[in-house]
Amino acid sequence: MKIALEILGFKPCHHMQTDVIADTFPYRKGRRWMKVYDTEDKMERKALMRDILTGYKAAVDFPTSMFVDDLIEMYPKAKVRHIAWKELCKTYSKILRSSSASAPLRSGESHSMPR
Repeated sequence: MKIALEILGFKPCHHMQTDVIADTFPYRKGRRWMKVYDTEDKMERKALMRDILTGYKAAVDFPTSMFVDDLIEMYPKAKVRHIAWKELCKTYSKILRSSSASAPLRSGESHSMPR
């Protein structure tokens, strides 16, 4: 999804690999998100997120997905698509049943639901 949004012009797009996976010691980026998570005051939490997300045109996945309600309030004109796991599985299943996904499989390939 990150790459797709960037191809569509929403570049850069924030993804967990941006701040969490790619973070190295002393883990400043990951710690910033932990502070957001631990902050109960909504205004302070939004200020922290605004600081982290400055410069990004879009955001996908964790950790931003944990704060969808705050982000909707922060960016009321933004287009939001929040997909729950069950909905994602249904969508994936529909894709697999589509004509393009019913093409013959190569040796060793299979169509299965993600775990």
